[in-house]
Amino acid sequence: MDISANSSSRSFVRISLELIVELTDEEALRAAAIESVRTADYLSDEMRADALEAIEEDIAEAVTHLIDPHVLINDVPGVEAHEAEWVSELVEYDPDAVPHPGPDGA
Repeated sequence: MDISANSSSRSFVRISLELIVELTDEEALRAAAIESVRTADYLSDEMRADALEAIEEDIAEAVTHLIDPHVLINDVPGVEAHEAEWVSELVEYDPDAVPHPGPDGA
């Protein structure tokens, strides 16, 4: 679809991304997430308490509270984020068993 031909039309793109990260310092991660939640002015007291409890129970929740997918597109011209959803979870992963794609994704 050529959106330049009809500038009044709106186009949307769904980006699917799977990212596996290694936790190299769980204490530092948890501390950063707790600080982020404690200072977040957009959270109600109830939401803040729930987030802090979740971070204490599950280290993957710490990652969720520190990752912001909107940052990925901040500097992309002509793109505006409308919706984002993400979940972090601990997974079984063996980096030696998974083929790593090259720069072209192959």
